[in-house]
Amino acid sequence: MRMVSRWTCLMACLTMVGLGAIATAQDPTDMLTLPCRVVQADGEPLANAELSVSLLIGQPTGQQTSTTKTVTTDEDGRFEMTSARAGSWRVAISAEAAGWAIAPPAEVKPGIDPELVTAQLQPGGDVLGWVRVRGEDEPIAGASVSCTVFGAESGLRSKSTTDEDGTFIFSGVVPGEVSVYASADGFVSSRAAAQVALDEEPVEIVVELTRALTLQGTVVGPDGATPLVGATVRWSGSREEKTDGEGRFLLMNVRPRNVRMTVLAEGYAPVARTVEVTEGVEPDDVRIVVEHVGGIVSGQVTDSAAGAPAPDQLVLIVPGGTFQSGPRLEGVDAAEAERELGGNAWSPYYGSEWSYATRTDAEGRYRVEHVPPGMCEVAMIHAVRPNMGRRDVEVRDGESAEVNFESRLRPPGYITGRILDEDGAPIALPRGRRKLKGAGGSSSGELTVGEDGRYYVRVSRAGAHQFTVTAEGYGPTTVDVDVDLTGQAADVDFVLRPVEETQEAAGSLSGHVYLSDGETPAIGVSVSVFTTDAPLPDANTRRSSGDFSWRMKTNLATTGVDGAFTVVGLAPGTYGIYATAGGRHSGRQLPLAPNLANALPGVSEMVRVAADEETSGLRVMLALGGTVTGTVRDAGTGEPLAGVRVWSGQVDPDQGVYGGDSVSADNRGRFRLTRLAPGVYNLMILAKGHVSVSVPSVESKPGEETKLAIEMEPVE
Repeated sequence: MRMVSRWTCLMACLTMVGLGAIATAQDPTDMLTLPCRVVQADGEPLANAELSVSLLIGQPTGQQTSTTKTVTTDEDGRFEMTSARAGSWRVAISAEAAGWAIAPPAEVKPGIDPELVTAQLQPGGDVLGWVRVRGEDEPIAGASVSCTVFGAESGLRSKSTTDEDGTFIFSGVVPGEVSVYASADGFVSSRAAAQVALDEEPVEIVVELTRALTLQGTVVGPDGATPLVGATVRWSGSREEKTDGEGRFLLMNVRPRNVRMTVLAEGYAPVARTVEVTEGVEPDDVRIVVEHVGGIVSGQVTDSAAGAPAPDQLVLIVPGGTFQSGPRLEGVDAAEAERELGGNAWSPYYGSEWSYATRTDAEGRYRVEHVPPGMCEVAMIHAVRPNMGRRDVEVRDGESAEVNFESRLRPPGYITGRILDEDGAPIALPRGRRKLKGAGGSSSGELTVGEDGRYYVRVSRAGAHQFTVTAEGYGPTTVDVDVDLTGQAADVDFVLRPVEETQEAAGSLSGHVYLSDGETPAIGVSVSVFTTDAPLPDANTRRSSGDFSWRMKTNLATTGVDGAFTVVGLAPGTYGIYATAGGRHSGRQLPLAPNLANALPGVSEMVRVAADEETSGLRVMLALGGTVTGTVRDAGTGEPLAGVRVWSGQVDPDQGVYGGDSVSADNRGRFRLTRLAPGVYNLMILAKGHVSVSVPSVESKPGEETKLAIEMEPVE
């Protein structure tokens, strides 16, 4: 038996993804490499410079991965990016004080040496800021500060340290909304948002840190005097401290709020305590008395179908009302849960201060000691039948309570086997996918495969199933399998063939994407394909309206330096192209080139794609959006309001206000909404301590900027 914190339990629940052996690390010889070079605006190499670099990889399946790291260029401004994934690679670069850039997209495949890609730096904006003590206006020297592209998958980041005046500055920052994060010893870390533009004056921002507090106290036994040595004080999620030889504990860097602690002392029931910590007020010494040894909860689980004890069943004990007030107790493979935790117990509920978990022995019995007095809930978790057993029981100090379960237990079904290539050699798939369909339901998810190609999947329903395995570089393979619930695993091997051997006769679609002038190529634009009549099995977006419906697969290609794109592997049918310049319209958050900063998505005409043919000459134009800028001030003092949140929603006569975007005002109260489709918008401005302001009927015009001056009244 083991007692489990609510946070450990939650992490266990979140990490339950499979029973297969963990694949070994990627062999370095399998890594792909892209040579890169960064040059300054004048064409000279950026030599021996430290860069924040992000790599975004798009694949023909539409999947994307992104990684960020710090690299240093050589004398010729060169560096290398590496990954195990093939596909369309895009590299974004940020160089402190020098600017930022996006390299042209490159196709990286095994066995082919990619050509060198060169990225030319563009000027960025400047961020000037200060880190101060909240409420005291005192500078904090030596604080660590980072500036990150706001909400970006790219994660481009610059780092700095404040000087004696608490000042920091970032130069060459990617234009757009950024997040500035500051931390310092003895303070609670914090962040603030800023809108960066290519202005002559830097954007000013202040990050205020709250002084961290210490919470100390003593843990004593039932007599109120004897210190308990080595007791665990758990607080703020998974943070823990042990009491010293005098039963004392010290919690550092405590945030001002209600701090909930759980004290665990050997031989006693756990004790929960909440202490209010107020900003600027050092909390009083806390004295926690551990006075209850707790009760004993025991019982037996019996399989009514077999008329015999049920060994190895998982039993949970939680405070009363946990299961009743929480979500439905979902079915879970208890063996899988324990395997993920290396033999520890599991619980899905994180709203309680404590939880116990144990397994029945060979006689179907279980026993848990030191359960806190009061009403508790005892639940038996079974892999196949969720919610099958839950009992309320009152636990008294020093007494025993017996809770028995009797139910018809069915073992789960399992499918196991190996993933092999055409030569019979095992394939380790750290990123495989599986789909199980049949017997009244379907499921899909990750498939973890061991180094020997062995996989292991639990099945909760008996009957005939279709089991499909897919993996990068291989075509899908489907096998029919009958599953019973006797506990015996069905043994099924999969032989995967390279994707090019499994594809049916397919066509391709190619063309160019241009800016709104119809002549300037749109470089680095994401290309998605949609269809009304063709099979698109991996479509990740579907829409229907009346008799019209379509399916879309996003991010299948990226335009090159001439705006060209090609989408391959399309089954015969009618298709269209949807092109987006990144940001909120495409789910991709790489920084935008200046000429794309206000570009709206573009849609092509529908064309016919035939097998073994290329449909070419498609043209897509990105419309030009509008911009709304403004300054928000306090109506009484006229001072700019920093950090104000500005929301926009487009007005439609039939649908009302829909969609929308939001930005934060900088420390001078300035905000900037870009890439707004032509039309009328309603704005909502929210600021702490001020009455919200609604600005109706703001018109957005292509390529034009609408300027606003907004005043907010303080809350009385």
